[in-house]
Amino acid sequence: MAEAGWYPDPQDPNALQFWDGQRWTANRQPATFAAPHAARQQHEPPRQPWGGQPTQALPPVVPTTPGRPQAPGQPQAPGQPQAPGQPQSPGQPQWSAPPPPPVRGRLRLWFAGGLVAVLVAAGLITWLVWPSQTTALTYQGTTIAAPGTVLQSAESTVKKLVADRHGAMNEQSRCYFSKPTKRPSGARKTDVDDHLTCGPVLFVDGDPANAYLAVPFRSENAGGKAQLTPTDSLADVEPAAVPDSVTLVRPDGKSTPSGTGGLSVPKPPAADKDVLTAAQLGETSPPPALEGATMIGRSSGVTVLAAGSIDRYGSGDDARSAPAGEQLIAFKVRTESGDVDKNGSATVSVAVAGSAPRPLPRISGPDDYVVVAAPTSAAVSLQLADGGFTQELSLPDGKPGAGNIAVLARKHRTATIGKKVDVPVHLRGADGSADVTFHASAAIASLDFWVPNHTDRHPASAANAMLSVDLDYTDPHSPGHTYGFDPQLLKLRLPDGKLVAAHNIAAAGKIFNVFEVPADFTSGTLQVAGSETVGSVTLTITHAVGFAIAIPAG
Repeated sequence: MAEAGWYPDPQDPNALQFWDGQRWTANRQPATFAAPHAARQQHEPPRQPWGGQPTQALPPVVPTTPGRPQAPGQPQAPGQPQAPGQPQSPGQPQWSAPPPPPVRGRLRLWFAGGLVAVLVAAGLITWLVWPSQTTALTYQGTTIAAPGTVLQSAESTVKKLVADRHGAMNEQSRCYFSKPTKRPSGARKTDVDDHLTCGPVLFVDGDPANAYLAVPFRSENAGGKAQLTPTDSLADVEPAAVPDSVTLVRPDGKSTPSGTGGLSVPKPPAADKDVLTAAQLGETSPPPALEGATMIGRSSGVTVLAAGSIDRYGSGDDARSAPAGEQLIAFKVRTESGDVDKNGSATVSVAVAGSAPRPLPRISGPDDYVVVAAPTSAAVSLQLADGGFTQELSLPDGKPGAGNIAVLARKHRTATIGKKVDVPVHLRGADGSADVTFHASAAIASLDFWVPNHTDRHPASAANAMLSVDLDYTDPHSPGHTYGFDPQLLKLRLPDGKLVAAHNIAAAGKIFNVFEVPADFTSGTLQVAGSETVGSVTLTITHAVGFAIAIPAG
């Protein structure tokens, strides 16, 4: 094999092509001046990789200043054309073929000195642009066509990906060919892997240790060379560390920067102004839990389990931070059954002061939070519209609104009484009088807003509740029948001594007594006392009796 150097281009006799010691490269230059290696070649020039025959190397050409005659008696330099107007020696050829001695130092000095002399004397050329001698790159044994263009194409795709994903890159971010440090059997040492490696790049929530993208390409044979086309879609590509089993190379010799090249993991971009969405919190710590932040309507309800201000939500490409001039509030909700219908027809919405309420976004999983962006000074609330009442919880503290149905937010609304007493009664009518004993029984007490089996009835104020007691009695003179006390004979005594009258809300001929009490009612005494006149008979309870009622708070 011939040593590396410039040789006559077999495709263009007026140009030289660079041989890297193993194969022809894409580097060419005009043959105006003979390259040192071409001038001193003593071996057969290398063959073209596509099977063409080598072209005979031309002898070196040392030009003289145009129009300058040769000095008398000075021999003509080998291979130097005779100056215009000078007679040619008989029998002497115009070009001399013998190569100079293979002495590197002398040849290089001769060429450089001759070139400088010509340039200075002519005064016509002010600089030379020498072609860059780049590292040879092959793919599956075939020279890669325009490797720099391949990298530029991939870099454009990476740049777009980084912009789309709100990532980070800098002037040291570029693409490379990957050369295995341990070649497969039969592979050339200049072969590269089946993908490019591009970086460093970092995305939101990324790992600085994983900062390079593997960009695949497809290969086609074009004119005996490998035409590589990088993919234009990197949607499924994630950064990773460069494996120790490869070396990253570029035709221009640029190498990878140290670490991430000064890149830091970027922060999430700002969310849309006034955003309202359901999302997971990602890297953000969950907001604090709330107690008692519940709203129950006629058909459905909602509880705010946790709420608080956050800096960001989501993960990776989906992560977002607070919009300019706004705060982010995140809260976790749980749906509840309604108090009466339980058909889920209520409307749940988020209200920001100064704006119309917006429906609560769909929650797809147990880890979802509702996230709303609002001006830092604006009041934010969660609203429940149901059964003719609109309730609300302020966010993020979860405090109930003044119009909330308070009793339905309670956990404890019933109590067991389980008591039986004898009630002495005196009856007096036109035909005489009699004393009888009623056997009264109180089973349970319940606090409600919409009264069970009478859902058209509710307290006058959302701050109150309806207390109903399952109370009845039997009369020994009417075996097999159960009766209820008329409301005139019942009173509810509260701890502060206040007496609350009973109201019969049943249809005519029936008894269902209720008491309207504060929604936070916890204890009282149901008293059976007094007298009433029914028709021509007056009924008087001769000894008042009572049933203690106690319902846990909260």
